[in-house]
Amino acid sequence: MIKKLKLSQSLYSMQVTIITAQELSPNQFKKIQQLLAKKYEAKLEYRQQVDPTVIGGIRVIVGSKEIDATVQGKLNQLQAQLMDLV
Repeated sequence: MIKKLKLSQSLYSMQVTIITAQELSPNQFKKIQQLLAKKYEAKLEYRQQVDPTVIGGIRVIVGSKEIDATVQGKLNQLQAQLMDLV
């Protein structure tokens, strides 16, 4: 009988890009790492990117998934909702 091997996500490495208007403090960066480590069981490789066009908030890209919690992202969502009403 051949046993199926179950591969754990922890064997995989995922790239995480954290985009903010200003560089994060070490404490902020650590908190984000802890939150993402709970959500993803993969090995995460972090990269910080400062983008002055980000008004405020944070954008996190994990692999092919994007979490947009920027002010611009929220404004875009609001605009889309308003356009749906028209």
